[in-house]
Amino acid sequence: MHVGYARVSTLEQDLSAQREALERLGVENKNIYSDHGLTGTTRARPGLREALAATQDGDTLVVTKLDRLARSLPDARDIADELTIKGVALSLGGSVYDPNCHLNVRQSLHNTSGIGARQGGRRRWGRNKRWEYWNVITQRHILAVTVSHVDYIALHSVWLLDRESGEVLQKLAIVPFGIGASLPGSLGSGNASGRAPGLQLQIEKLGDQGERVSVDGIEGFAEDVLNRW
Repeated sequence: MHVGYARVSTLEQDLSAQREALERLGVENKNIYSDHGLTGTTRARPGLREALAATQDGDTLVVTKLDRLARSLPDARDIADELTIKGVALSLGGSVYDPNCHLNVRQSLHNTSGIGARQGGRRRWGRNKRWEYWNVITQRHILAVTVSHVDYIALHSVWLLDRESGEVLQKLAIVPFGIGASLPGSLGSGNASGRAPGLQLQIEKLGDQGERVSVDGIEGFAEDVLNRW
């Protein structure tokens, strides 16, 4: 059975988008538990408590993103360990987390490909937004890389968390007019790269071997860790 959990931090925010996403991920509406207006930095959440209690051996707890489940490293680790002990799988946006394996997820966060593209020899007016997200979770690290081009700017970011020490390395770059950004015509179908002063990102498809991400420009970034992914 799939059990879903959704959370928003303020009373003004709406849970509808998360609930719809959970249903698309195979969770029946009756099996979705939620917390409205509660921060993810605490475990004292009634909806989370009910969702965890509803899971049994062989079930899957589904959340749309890891930060909906927890915003603190110790809490995220404790929840994952609790689920593992119970024999419950954890699905993050449709990708199942296995503490014994590496998890690699690549997906488009925002896809308006084709708007502003040439059709029938004529360029349509409008913006052609392409936004790539790459994430890997290992027993030791969580790495998230974003490469985007939204016509008038390019936004690139990298975020690396050492799950043991709690140390976070991160960098964000915004480049006018999308200079230095290169993305495939169809999201997730090819290589993506972003260049900015002090930061270079590359997402490379390696055929049957999967994908590889390269990051250059972050002081203290552990390349030995990157190579093991």
